Amino acid sequence: MFIIALYFLKTIQLKKFGYVFFGIILLFGVSLLIPKAKDHYLEIINVSYKTENIETSTSIRYVIWKNSINLIQNYPFFGYSIGDSNEAVSNELMINGYEKLGVKKPHCHNQYLDIILSVGFVGLFIFLLSWGILLIDFINHKEYFSFCFVLFFFCIFLSESYIYRQNGIILFSLITSLLIFKKTD
Repeated sequence: MFIIALYFLKTIQLKKFGYVFFGIILLFGVSLLIPKAKDHYLEIINVSYKTENIETSTSIRYVIWKNSINLIQNYPFFGYSIGDSNEAVSNELMINGYEKLGVKKPHCHNQYLDIILSVGFVGLFIFLLSWGILLIDFINHKEYFSFCFVLFFFCIFLSESYIYRQNGIILFSLITSLLIFKKTD
């Protein structure tokens, strides 16, 4: 985030950046007034709650991520294959005493972990390299909106397997294609 902030300070006027930063802080502050949002923030902070209770989305993600990281150690380079990674996560959850979660056949809720489990670190490297080249192209052509859009999705990928779902693939592919092929004046 610090590098992104420095990038914006360099490319846009400091005053505009100040307005955007103030807006983000204001939205975060207002979201604390919403009880459900406040509970999610507190859930993230309280580590013991995540390990003892698998009823909330944060604690479920924590348990799945922990088990996924354990699985990655078995096949780090090429993964479990695209069709088998979900089954591997489900089996690992059941072995570690999370039968209630394992029966649901959950995905990782983290795009990067999903990629590593499916095609290993080699696949993650290819994924990041291809998007890195696109991001550099956006910067070189001064397509800052497109650059920020892709970075936004990269942040979403930390807490959701967005490309895992059909709706996510369609939305991400459509908007990204429009940004890549749009004509600049």
